Amino acid sequence: MNDKPSRKKLTAAVVRDTPCPPERDELTLWDSEAPGLGLRIRRSGARTWMFQYRTKGKPARVTIGDTQTWDIAQARKEAQRLKVLVGEGQDPRQVRQDDEAVRQIERDKRETERQARERAKAAASTEERRQAVTLGELWPRYIEANQGSWGAHHLSDHRKAMQQPGLPRARSKLLTAPGVLWSLHNERLADLTPERLTTWLKHESKTRPTVTAKCYRLLRAFIRWCESERDLAKLCPEGCTSAPKVKKALPKVSAKDDALQREQLAAWFSEVRKIPNPVTAAYLQTALLTGARPEEIAALQWEHVDFRWGSLTLRDKDESKGGLDGWRVIPLTPYVAQLLASLPRRTAWVFSSPTAQSGHIESPNKRHTLAVQAAGLPHLTIHGLRRSFGTLAEWVEAPDGIVKQIQGHKPSGTAEKHYRVRPLDLLRMWHTQIEAWMLEQAGLEQPQSIEAVHGLRRVK
Repeated sequence: MNDKPSRKKLTAAVVRDTPCPPERDELTLWDSEAPGLGLRIRRSGARTWMFQYRTKGKPARVTIGDTQTWDIAQARKEAQRLKVLVGEGQDPRQVRQDDEAVRQIERDKRETERQARERAKAAASTEERRQAVTLGELWPRYIEANQGSWGAHHLSDHRKAMQQPGLPRARSKLLTAPGVLWSLHNERLADLTPERLTTWLKHESKTRPTVTAKCYRLLRAFIRWCESERDLAKLCPEGCTSAPKVKKALPKVSAKDDALQREQLAAWFSEVRKIPNPVTAAYLQTALLTGARPEEIAALQWEHVDFRWGSLTLRDKDESKGGLDGWRVIPLTPYVAQLLASLPRRTAWVFSSPTAQSGHIESPNKRHTLAVQAAGLPHLTIHGLRRSFGTLAEWVEAPDGIVKQIQGHKPSGTAEKHYRVRPLDLLRMWHTQIEAWMLEQAGLEQPQSIEAVHGLRRVK
C-alpha cells in the first residue's frame, strides 16, 4: 500500500516479464482496465493478484490468487465482482471469511458423512465376519477360556467331541475317528438351527447314542457361553438347543447298571490278577476296593500314600467340600496297601506308565474288557467298578454315609452335611470290613494289617 499508484494496462507479457527491482522486496502494478486490481511481484518471483478498496473510510486489500491459477481475464472479472460487493456495503474480507466458514461447514459435513460411511462399512464387515464364525473355529477358544475350571476328564471329553478324523494315533495303527461334534465343525453359529441340530442328533444317535447325548450337553453349555461373550452374543438362533424337535431327537440314555455281583468276584479277581502288567492289575483291583473314580486312582502319587498311618489322599472331583480344599483322605486298607507296596517306584506316580503322555496309567479299558470276557462276565466298565463298591458294601451293612464319604459323593441331607464329622479310624473300620468281605468272596486272604504288609508299627 506504500506504492505510489500508477496504472497501466496489464498484459500477459507485463504480468510474465516485469521483474521486481533489486532494491525492493516487492513491486505492485495497478491495472487501468479494472480499478482496484493490482499485481504484486515479490523479489522471489512470486506473482499474486490482489484487489484494493476502501471500507469504513480505510484502505483495505484482499488477495485474489497467484498468476499461475488466475489469468488476466479471470482476475479482472473477480475484481469486478469484489467491487460490486464493496458497492453494496460489504467487506470482501468478511464475505470471504463467511464463505470460507460455509465451505468449512460443508467440508465438515462431507467428512462426517464419509466417516459415518466408513464406520458403517467397518461395522458391516465386522458383522459379516462375526456371522461367518464357525463352531470349529470357536471350540478351541471355548476350551482355553474354561479349562482352568474343568477337571482332566471333562477337558478330555471336550477335545474328543471335536476330534478331527484321519489323524495317526499314539499307540495304534488305526486313524482317529471323527468326534461327535465334528460334523458340525464347519457350521456357522447362525446355522445351528433346531432343524440342523435335529438332523445331527438323529445321525449320530444311530451308532453312539450315549456319547451323542453327552456331546449335546457340551454343545448346550458352549452356546450358553457364547451368549455371555460380547462379540458372540445373539449369533446362535434363540432356543436352538431347547426346541421340542431337538429334545425329541435326543437319544434316551438310561442310567448304567454295570456292576459286579457277589458270585462274580472270584472270577473277576482271578482274571485280573493274571494280567501280565502288574501296574494295570493293581490299578483295577485298587479301583474296585476303594470305590474311587478311575481318574482319581490313576493320578495317585506316592507322596499321597501314607503306609504308616494307613491313608490315601485323593484329588476330589467335588472341591466344595471342606478339609483339604478339593482333596479327600480315605483309609489305606491292608490288601490295597499290599498291592501298592509291590509296585515299582519309577516316577512320582503310583500307577506309572512310560508310554502315557501324562506319565501315569490312563484308562486301561481294553485290558479290563479282555479280563472280563475271559471270566465269562457281562460287560463291565472301569467306572462300573466304582458302582460295584457301593453295591457290594451293602452286604456288610455299612452305613450309607460311610460309603458315600469313602467314595467322595456329595453329602445329602442336612444331618449329613452339617452334623457328621467322621474320623478316619471310623472309615477304616468299615472300609476294612468291606475289603475283607470282597476278598473272602473271591477266595483271597486279606493281610492282617498294614504293619504286616509294610513292616511298620503304627504309633498308637
